[in-house]
Amino acid sequence: MQHFNQVCQAQAAGRPWSLAIKAQNGRMSSRRRSLVKEPYTTVAASVSVSTTAPEDNINSKQPFMEQPDTVTPDRQQFLAKSWNFLAGASGVFLFPYISVYLASRGMSPAQIGLLAALRPWLSAPLSLTASAAADKHKLHAQLLLASAATAAVMRSSLPLTDSVNMLFAVYLMAELSGAPVGVLSDSTVLSNCKDQGDYGSIRQWGSIGYGLASLPAGLLIARSGLHLAFLVYGLASLPLLHIASQMRYKYNANEMSNTDSKDGSGMQQHSDRQAVSSAAVTAAASVEPQQGATAASASVKSMLSQPVVLAFLWKCLLMGFGMGIMSTYEFLWLKQLGAPETLMGMAIAVMT
Repeated sequence: MQHFNQVCQAQAAGRPWSLAIKAQNGRMSSRRRSLVKEPYTTVAASVSVSTTAPEDNINSKQPFMEQPDTVTPDRQQFLAKSWNFLAGASGVFLFPYISVYLASRGMSPAQIGLLAALRPWLSAPLSLTASAAADKHKLHAQLLLASAATAAVMRSSLPLTDSVNMLFAVYLMAELSGAPVGVLSDSTVLSNCKDQGDYGSIRQWGSIGYGLASLPAGLLIARSGLHLAFLVYGLASLPLLHIASQMRYKYNANEMSNTDSKDGSGMQQHSDRQAVSSAAVTAAASVEPQQGATAASASVKSMLSQPVVLAFLWKCLLMGFGMGIMSTYEFLWLKQLGAPETLMGMAIAVMT
């Protein structure tokens, strides 16, 4: 209807009616283009907002992503108690009776004593090397798991040896591979202790497990023989290795919490600690190595010159002699007297 009116007006004015229709179509096309252009402009604006907003959110959350996973002290202490309990409970099936087993396989008391003498002299350097490597490369958890697994497999495979020489070699290698376990586990436990008295309360769970399992171990060995003790030790090592895989060494005791990170104070504390650490490293590097060695030597000489320290070291030496003789030959002597393994297990329970 609007087109018809415009044609009539054009004819009345003496203009061609086709020009009037083209003009109207042009105005409608421009209007359509403006209508179509506005939604695209709105969509583009919304897209630009939606693409920039997540980027801002990512940047705002970036400090949380960079922070390392915090270690829960309560969970780590529970794992430490479980580790000590299972280590004591599984070890009582094997360690007290190892001399009796070696003698039953044909080893002489002199060979058994040689094994007992070689073990600390070879284990001590390996333990120091493993702990130094763990401190340097932050591999406490990995080395603990690898050492415990290797030692458990090699100890459980002792009944598979077919000669005394092979038994001697496999047993010595098993003890060497398990030497770093005690040092690494104790350092891991200490790193997660909240107070100074926590280590003693955690360590006592090893004695609890050792004492509770001593009598069942003696009864089992008396009825089924020592070969079954190796099987029980191997099976009990599986949950122990699982716990070892969950234990974590807390490298930074003053690690930032998530609450401090949210308001930015944690980042400030982190930068302050980095500055203090850099200053400490710079100060340590400025000290000459010869001066450091001289100071350490003087400190050791001063400590060894004190009678109290010498008396303490002499006491440790005598206790080592006694513990070495008892742990190596006590059950061999009881076996010669005709004592059953049940009585040996009762002796362990009473001693614990």
